[in-house]
Amino acid sequence: MTPQEIIKRKKDRISLQKIWYKKLKKRGFNDIEILGGDGEMLHDMKDSGRFNTFDEGITYPEWPRLQQDILSEYYEAANKLLQTPNVFKSSKDQCVWEFHCGGMDGAKIAKSLNCSKQSISRKIIKYRKLLN
Repeated sequence: MTPQEIIKRKKDRISLQKIWYKKLKKRGFNDIEILGGDGEMLHDMKDSGRFNTFDEGITYPEWPRLQQDILSEYYEAANKLLQTPNVFKSSKDQCVWEFHCGGMDGAKIAKSLNCSKQSISRKIIKYRKLLN
């Protein structure tokens, strides 16, 4: 998948997300997640979609498949970044990103590299911005 295709899919996903948020808001759903100015969720992508039901008991069986597609797309782009020369400020930053691409959570990365979870989180956020 080319970077242009990834960007188009992300824009399509954000557009669809905005439509559903409007529908949910009309039904009285109060979202507790924080959205950025572009409508993108500001939490870790691995957390999105952990719940596939709403208070009304409505289930969306297609959500797990969609979530898997989004994660696959994300990690594909993340691994491409890993292969891009001169992106990482230091070998430690590259190591953090390698662990992240391998699916390791921030706490385990911090423990492995003997540093704080906050510094790991900052590094992941910094390099994740390059994917957009």
